[in-house]
Amino acid sequence: MRLKKNCVFYSIIIIGTLSLVSSCASNEKILSKIEKRKYSVKEKFRNFNVSCLPNQDFSNFYHHEKVYNVNADINEVWEAYTQISAKEMWSGPLNKFKEAYSQKDTSAYIRKDAFVPSPEVGTIYELKLKIIRFLKIPVNFEITKISQENRIIEFTYGAENKSKGMQTLTFLEIDSTTRIVHQSYFYSGNKFRDKKLYPKYHEKCLNEFHDNLKSHILSTSDK
Repeated sequence: MRLKKNCVFYSIIIIGTLSLVSSCASNEKILSKIEKRKYSVKEKFRNFNVSCLPNQDFSNFYHHEKVYNVNADINEVWEAYTQISAKEMWSGPLNKFKEAYSQKDTSAYIRKDAFVPSPEVGTIYELKLKIIRFLKIPVNFEITKISQENRIIEFTYGAENKSKGMQTLTFLEIDSTTRIVHQSYFYSGNKFRDKKLYPKYHEKCLNEFHDNLKSHILSTSDK
């Protein structure tokens, strides 16, 4: 009887040990996949080039402008747009954060990360854009300016994108509210795409982006 009990006891220990080893191996495998993914992000963006120069002449580019009004103080709005996590900014379904690379400290971030920092100059982002249900395309850009003094955020498309261009967000104080002027300059070389397709889809993406930020601002204001 004692031998039987001992066998059961040791069997439990062995099973528990095997489960623990299996769990650790599984965790290491997951960690290894994440590390490999981040390494590939670093390699992809290490030699990243923007599609426009700081003094770029946009006379041959197409131009899109839309104004967004937020019923909140400009300081509160500016803080949200410059401090919120990129995962929250581009949370989908049309614009979804995919990955990021900081040229400042060579850190890489992916969507599975619990922490993705807020935008800063020199950070490269890649989003996954949902065109239709089964068609999703990646686009990337670099944050090229964040001017607290002038209340301007600027990001420039990557040179490998189909469209070359730049977007600027200018924040204006109107009484006790905030007006955001979102301007986009773009050019792909395809006249039909630039005149008919891009502007409509682009505006839908902008609306989703600003709606996400507006919801965040209003929800934090209510607390």
